[in-house]
Amino acid sequence: MIIEQKIENAGYKLPEVKADNSQFVPGKIAGNLLFVSGSTPLKDGKPIFKGTVGDEVTMEQAKEAAEQATICELGKVKAVLGNLDRVKEVIKVNGYIAAKYGFTGQSEVMNAASDLLVRILGEAGKHARTAIAVSSLPGDAPLEIEMIVLFE
Repeated sequence: MIIEQKIENAGYKLPEVKADNSQFVPGKIAGNLLFVSGSTPLKDGKPIFKGTVGDEVTMEQAKEAAEQATICELGKVKAVLGNLDRVKEVIKVNGYIAAKYGFTGQSEVMNAASDLLVRILGEAGKHARTAIAVSSLPGDAPLEIEMIVLFE
């Protein structure tokens, strides 16, 4: 419950992740690694922004979206592991940013997600990372984030 308290203290609320009957799951365990399915920036089940970064979505909105998608990822981690305090460290974060042609601020957008993970998890939040631009994402989301987490 310590990590959940830090999330709440940072001003965020973990989403409740419910199992459904789709062909994929919130996360898949292999050994002590949890491969988390990607998350777009949803709050209360609705997108907080839609569109392409650099066109309809500003850099500041994209950073906010990256933070919210990270919170959604942590909600999936909790759904699979039952308790976020089982997280030993975040191994890898991949960020896909729907961006206009020529946009080169992918790393700046993803810094918001990385900074949030370190704020919440401390040293355990430091991770390897990929940040790439794509032409579009499901639901016209401005970005999607996925993580690999080591747990105990």
